[in-house]
Amino acid sequence: MIVLHRLGRRFAALGALLALAGCSSPLPPNARELEGTVYVYVGTSSDQLSNPRGDSHVRNLFSRFIHGFLLLHPRVGVQLVFFPEAQIPAEVAYRHRSGLGPDLILVNGSTAQMLHRRGLSRTVSLPEEISSQLAPSLLRSFRTTGGLSALPVFSQPQVACFDRKVLPQEPTTLKELLEVSAKGAPVGLSLEPVDLFWSAGSLGGTAALQHLLKLDPERPSRPLTPAEREGLLRWLQWLDQAGDQQRINFYATTDELLTGLVKGDLAWIACRSRHLARLKNLMGSRLGVAPLPSGPSGAASPIARLRVWSFGIDSSPEQRRISQALAEFSVNPLVQRATTLSSLETLPVNRYVNIPVTSSRLLAALQAGMAQSEAYNLFNASLLEGESGETIVRKVLATMLFGATDETQASEMLVQRLTKLR
Repeated sequence: MIVLHRLGRRFAALGALLALAGCSSPLPPNARELEGTVYVYVGTSSDQLSNPRGDSHVRNLFSRFIHGFLLLHPRVGVQLVFFPEAQIPAEVAYRHRSGLGPDLILVNGSTAQMLHRRGLSRTVSLPEEISSQLAPSLLRSFRTTGGLSALPVFSQPQVACFDRKVLPQEPTTLKELLEVSAKGAPVGLSLEPVDLFWSAGSLGGTAALQHLLKLDPERPSRPLTPAEREGLLRWLQWLDQAGDQQRINFYATTDELLTGLVKGDLAWIACRSRHLARLKNLMGSRLGVAPLPSGPSGAASPIARLRVWSFGIDSSPEQRRISQALAEFSVNPLVQRATTLSSLETLPVNRYVNIPVTSSRLLAALQAGMAQSEAYNLFNASLLEGESGETIVRKVLATMLFGATDETQASEMLVQRLTKLR
């Protein structure tokens, strides 16, 4: 647990910038005199927890805008409590039974939707001047009767990370990826469906998977079309063929992929923006970042994680006011820009923030990765480990890659098993 009560000098510039820009009061007039303490739960990934530097980096990321908020509201205290993302729903439910649930919860979009379905988060009504600054596509999954079930605060695109010493130029297509591996560059792929989904778009398998996994709940249930079945089979065939390559290996955990890249055992992996601080620290100039490769059927289809605020159900009236003020402050365009430029691993959700992609190859790659996700509407895909759909995909892929079934059998298994869940 970390308690933030006072301001650090390094954030004074942000406060001055807000004041000069006329944004020193981004909150409604009746919310300026806030006083009290709010409790914020933060979901962290397993690879952040296993990395000694990961937890402190997440704390520093929060400090950047929380200190700015406290500059405007010095009578407010913020307590941050970190939990593994997968444990957040159970922890919130446990605390709620005693009436001591958190006031704010920062989690992935899919986790936020789960909390709301279980009655563990409340709907909030945001001023139009706040919600209008976010793209409608980002809010679509969170619109509900009476307002929003959660508020996006920043995005974490998926991109390619590679070793510049081995690959001076990144592969831009799946064909090039296979070619560089054939020439001796070891490639690592994930067995986690959420991190392997990017390759489906390049091979035409996205439409079938989106339908089978109900990633777009607005689409009516129906049998797959012949074209969708062909795309699914083509994706599985490519994965199976990749698994037969001598220098392409599948890994069960993200941490194994990251460690392999750092040590030089791997030359190319798919990674998420949240991994970049760790990789930059350990690899320095060796680290290259680029958009994920396209394929014969289109662009890559990475799932971009939206990090969102969920609002607790046990808050007092004053804690609700503080929570909403803090959430609204976090999407202020100046705050979003400052957070993006200081971390270089998240993208803003405020559509009026200009990202200097011409001066940063890293930010340009992240923006390209986000554009790939937007093209397929892949923001909050519910593919969390342990969920029924994710478990089925993981088991079928493992069965195929280890030779127990062929691609055609794996395709039929996916269709039959996932159809039963709908």
